[in-house]
Amino acid sequence: MTFDYSRLVELCLDIESYLGYLKGNELVVEYVEAQNVQGELYLIDHADEQIAGDYAILSYKSTPSDGQFACEFFGLRWVLPFDPQGDMPSWGPGYLDTLKEGARTSWESGATWASGIADYLKNLCGTFTEADVEKFQSVSIDLKNAIGLGLVPADFAASSNSDFGSTLVHWQGGWRDAFVTFYEHLPPRADLYASLVSITGDWVEGVGALVAAAQAGLLDFLQSVKDALAVQLGQWIEVGRTPESYDAPPDLGWVADIAGVAGDIVEVIPIVDKFAEIPGDVVQVAETIGDLKSAGDIIGKYVNTSGDDLPRRPIEFTMKTAEEIYNGLTSTMYDEFLGEFDKALQTLKTERAQSIVDSVNNVQGDRDWYPRSVPGIRNDSWESDDDN
Repeated sequence: MTFDYSRLVELCLDIESYLGYLKGNELVVEYVEAQNVQGELYLIDHADEQIAGDYAILSYKSTPSDGQFACEFFGLRWVLPFDPQGDMPSWGPGYLDTLKEGARTSWESGATWASGIADYLKNLCGTFTEADVEKFQSVSIDLKNAIGLGLVPADFAASSNSDFGSTLVHWQGGWRDAFVTFYEHLPPRADLYASLVSITGDWVEGVGALVAAAQAGLLDFLQSVKDALAVQLGQWIEVGRTPESYDAPPDLGWVADIAGVAGDIVEVIPIVDKFAEIPGDVVQVAETIGDLKSAGDIIGKYVNTSGDDLPRRPIEFTMKTAEEIYNGLTSTMYDEFLGEFDKALQTLKTERAQSIVDSVNNVQGDRDWYPRSVPGIRNDSWESDDDN
């Protein structure tokens, strides 16, 4: 499934808004409770409680800009005794407006508290959310198509594509011997290079698959957080005050197992450590690498994955106050996604990429397959007529 960056942005914006609504609700309750402590207000715990005598009852309803999750705090009503004759002006009708304004500014402070969360969340995992998986796939294809086994014919003299073949039969002298020695070592090492390039293509695609898995896992996690916030805000609307239960939806207790994904990818990328020391039978080595199973199937599974298809591992995530949710959200993104992704990249590097580099360097440093120097090369006497 192609990663939709716009969906990431949308989820982050929604989470910021929902956290702002939740924080605003909490601040309204704190404000009401603070007034009650001062003895100026009486709280009614139940909306159906009967009120007797000369009392004014004030309730406040929040005003989200998008109209979603507007909460009427009927579970925390202000019950204010007042004197119609004005003998107690501080408790008169004008004071009710003051209290309502305090509740409004308290709720709006929630949005101020949450401001900037979306941008922070969006950029927190930029290491992989800003990466383009299709570019990894394109590079992998280019590498695998760049060179193939059999590029250099094993028998140069017999090659139908070589006009030099007949010349080689009649060529005599030290140059000819040096060339034959060189060419005997060239085809298998060319095949070895081709195999290593192909494995490098698998490695590049594997990194792309890891990126895709991390992207899909993060989107699913953020969606779960958003859904859990929506459930909690709905509970506020239902009870008109702080909900008694903060149970998180079941699907918020897990995250994508990034380390598990990396382990799967490492398993299918061929190991080339054993080729660090090139043995005498290079042909067999090249054929062994060339016959290794392609990693395309398992890697392709993760490139085209959705979050539901990923291996999972459990986490503890508390859905309670806005600050606890924010702290849990950011720490999970940092530890379980960004941190695990960085460690997974290091695993792919140390357990696969480095051995590829070492093998390439070893082939380059193997002097046995280079043209040998010929004694007396500066002496024209050793040349045959065919050398001229």
